Amino acid sequence: PKGIIEDINPNSSNCSFLDVATNQFELLKILNPVKNGILKFNKKIDLESIIISDINGKLVFKTTNFSNDNIKVNLKAGFYFVKFISDFNVKTVKIIFN
Repeated sequence: PKGIIEDINPNSSNCSFLDVATNQFELLKILNPVKNGILKFNKKIDLESIIISDINGKLVFKTTNFSNDNIKVNLKAGFYFVKFISDFNVKTVKIIFN
């Protein structure tokens, strides 16, 4: 499946947020579009866990001790929430698979 990442500007090519792994003001980006079920980041990230849930809150993917620049997921078309969890921060972004 392929999809897009939503942020404030629906025409943007990526979604940015603070780097939760280091708690510094570096920007981390989820690259658009999602291709072949892979969420790809602009750099390697180190997190406690990543949780993906559907629009109803049902857990569809979870990984712990994450250290990579992409995640391989098998999702059906729809809206999902990706929660990035580090020792110091939690950040959730919405993705759309279509």
